[in-house]
Amino acid sequence: LISSIFLFKFIKKNFNNLKKIVKIFIIIYFLGTLYFFFEEISWGQHFFGWQTPEFFSNINHQNETNIHNTSSLFNELPRNLLLIWCSLSFVFVKILKTDFFGLKYIIFPNINLKFISILILIFFVPDLLVDKLNLAPGHPAVSNTEVLLNIFFEIISFNFVRLSELQELLFTYYILWHSYYLIKVYGKI
Repeated sequence: LISSIFLFKFIKKNFNNLKKIVKIFIIIYFLGTLYFFFEEISWGQHFFGWQTPEFFSNINHQNETNIHNTSSLFNELPRNLLLIWCSLSFVFVKILKTDFFGLKYIIFPNINLKFISILILIFFVPDLLVDKLNLAPGHPAVSNTEVLLNIFFEIISFNFVRLSELQELLFTYYILWHSYYLIKVYGKI
């Protein structure tokens, strides 16, 4: 919510001075932060305590009024887009030698975001490697060696915590600082 407020104030103050592609990008970003916020609070269900409507009860595996828990399209696609945005934006800016349509400082307004990106990668890459390379045994351990392997892969892939929730927290942290640095780069609120 704070990021959305920062972005709204940024849009209000700087909209007329931005190039068209930057305007489109910032509006999509603002709407995306609002969507992320409202989806995470189940559109107010957790604050106001309403019962989940039957439509959502039938399709939502967490029995909440949101769509990101209904299918991988609404969960994994936005999560992967956020992952790319939050963890690799400093790489994109490095690759782009020129300020492509004025997007360089919009995409990566401060070098400190790189540290949050690296933190996200530290939590994401080991899990990706263990999963995609099929390193974990994937079945109940039948020997001491497999028990130790299971423990080792659980630890290095951070699967002993709800990794998806940790990733969401880091995405939120990145977005908060990104929106703050946008305001700082383009002037005070």
